[in-house]
Amino acid sequence: MIPADLLRQVALGEVALSADGHLVAYTRRTTAGTADRSAVWLVPYGGGRPRQLTAGTREDRSPRFSPDGRTLAFLSDGDGERHLYVIDVDGGESTPVTAAATLPRGVLEFDWHPDGRRLVVLAEDARSEQVVGERDSGEPTARVIDRLDWRFDGAGLTLHPAHLHVVPRAGGAPRRLTSGAWSATQPRVSPDGATVAFLADRDPDADRRVRSGIHLVPIDGGEPGRLADPAGHVAALAYQPDGSLLCKARERFPSDDHEHARLYRVGAAGGAELLEPGLDDQLGGSTYTDLFDWQADGGRLTRATTVDDDGRTPLVCDGEVLLDRFCDPLVGALAEAAGRIVGVVSTERRPPEICAIEHGRARALTREGGWLRRVAPDLVLDEFRAGDVTCFVVSPPGSGDQLRATGLAPHGGPTSQWHPLPMLDSILLAQAGYRVLLPNIHGSTGRGRPFVRALRGDWGGVDADDCHAVLDHAVAAGLADPARLGVFGLSYGGFLANWLVGTSDRFAAAVSENGVANNVSSWAGSDCGPAYSAAAGIGDATTPEGVELLWRQSPLRHVSAIRTPLLLLQGEADRRCPPGDAEQLFVALRALGREVSYVLYPESAHEYVGTGRPDRRIDRHTRVIEWFGRWMPA
Repeated sequence: MIPADLLRQVALGEVALSADGHLVAYTRRTTAGTADRSAVWLVPYGGGRPRQLTAGTREDRSPRFSPDGRTLAFLSDGDGERHLYVIDVDGGESTPVTAAATLPRGVLEFDWHPDGRRLVVLAEDARSEQVVGERDSGEPTARVIDRLDWRFDGAGLTLHPAHLHVVPRAGGAPRRLTSGAWSATQPRVSPDGATVAFLADRDPDADRRVRSGIHLVPIDGGEPGRLADPAGHVAALAYQPDGSLLCKARERFPSDDHEHARLYRVGAAGGAELLEPGLDDQLGGSTYTDLFDWQADGGRLTRATTVDDDGRTPLVCDGEVLLDRFCDPLVGALAEAAGRIVGVVSTERRPPEICAIEHGRARALTREGGWLRRVAPDLVLDEFRAGDVTCFVVSPPGSGDQLRATGLAPHGGPTSQWHPLPMLDSILLAQAGYRVLLPNIHGSTGRGRPFVRALRGDWGGVDADDCHAVLDHAVAAGLADPARLGVFGLSYGGFLANWLVGTSDRFAAAVSENGVANNVSSWAGSDCGPAYSAAAGIGDATTPEGVELLWRQSPLRHVSAIRTPLLLLQGEADRRCPPGDAEQLFVALRALGREVSYVLYPESAHEYVGTGRPDRRIDRHTRVIEWFGRWMPA
């Protein structure tokens, strides 16, 4: 397998199930030239040949069946904006529901009304008080920034409030439901059609300490009201047939990284009931992998919950384990109807498929993973324990226990985790002859709260010790050549790559992608800096003590000690770990005359490795392999 093989990739994203449970809709992403294209496909729940429903000449997203199951609504990009369309499930041409003339900034989300004649859409306002001299084309005179939430990775500037509108299925003028200098998300129409639930924080100072909660607004119009929901920030929302609401929320506000999201049921009058109280691991936090199509929203919240468990993701519903950890399930998206559950699922380390989940197993309805099996059929996947740390190992075909040039790959987050199904960069490096180590170090989810809490305020401490322990184990076991050790990572993984080469001389080469170099500047430079730093306990820039704590955990502090050849990869449109951070490290290393290369990818957000333009993804993978090949040949 080589990077160009990614042009063959088929990635599955969102999934929907008709109300009678007989028909499954899903998104299927492929590559055409230098662009990704996604279409909506259908497959019977009982099994049968999948068929393409939408044209897929652009990006067709978010399939949702109408209440009677005869029509499918979806979002599609065109003319620069994303709008809502409907299509008969038997096929034919799609017809637009919204248009630029009435919603010029497009549609972000939507939900069907139970009568099937209307839909509720979420759309940004055409005008904004924060944009001065706005024109139909070109740049405005000025943008007025008076809040902390003016930018978001992957979305860019967020200066236009997003609000709810009711639109006729046959198209026509939208009727506004909400307004104000705040934004709504996740519109959900109640089963009786009388109200719309949504998430928002309408406090004027919400940008400083965001606590989204559940709001209700009458479908015929009126003032929204906030329910008495869980104490912590609410992140996901769904109606149940009995009119109650499910939500994924933190237990308190403000919360720390180790306080994982839990599943609650909220009644029509408010009041939150904790479901599955025995589950103490990360809820619904499937490990990021670029084998899925993560431009999708991950599917709608269901009673079935994924719970991280030391790299495995058991699927649980009402106390019953639907998929246990021993089949290594990795769940991307789920849908539930008529007592049936479907999802985008990888089991037993195989590529993801659309699956019916029944009788404790995942029954595949598609065969889309063949593209990967054809180009990378013989990888060796294993694991070991180094103290408290689980480490997954990806090895070249036929390598056995042979000594190998080895790359250590700490994951991002840090509240995330690796799964037995590796990402594509690990597969590509293994195919190029390298062994790859994927450690779930302290700070990772899946091992309970104390395991996450151990990293609080100690970046570059226990996590770096864990990385060295994993390498020591691999060297002692004869798996890793101590003279050919590399490290590479994205985001927090990039932080660790930067940190390890500044505090150790054991690495022959390193790659840091959209990583953190200076926590002092990233506190303000990141789209979520103040809130993120508080949750992680790494300090703040408002007091001398806080600045010292941030600086103590900054790789830039050790720049003079970096002598490992370092490749810095950076998305120019990254708002999470913006270019200014990596540039400080690059400038300092270049001024010192060290071996460093800085590569910028235009129009690329934080996780462009999975969602960026295909040619940029391929270029990125090629450069990583070439960098290691130059400094530590396989």
